[in-house]
Amino acid sequence: MGCQYSCTVVDLRFIVAVVYLRLPYLIFIRIVGWLVLLACSDASKELEILVLRHEVAVLRRQVCACRNSHLCSSSGV
Repeated sequence: MGCQYSCTVVDLRFIVAVVYLRLPYLIFIRIVGWLVLLACSDASKELEILVLRHEVAVLRRQVCACRNSHLCSSSGV
């Protein structure tokens, strides 16, 4: 039957170029993130943890509400 997707040399070169540009960018972003964490005080780190815990709690409530409404609508209630 043949290959569903055909890649040309230009497509492969573009993909390789994107990978080579993305890798240094991701490394740079990770290093900057580490430097920011080193510069932050303990109080700001604690505040960030509290905010993230709140976000997780909100997302869990949304998922539970979505599942409950889905179960109710599929059961015909």
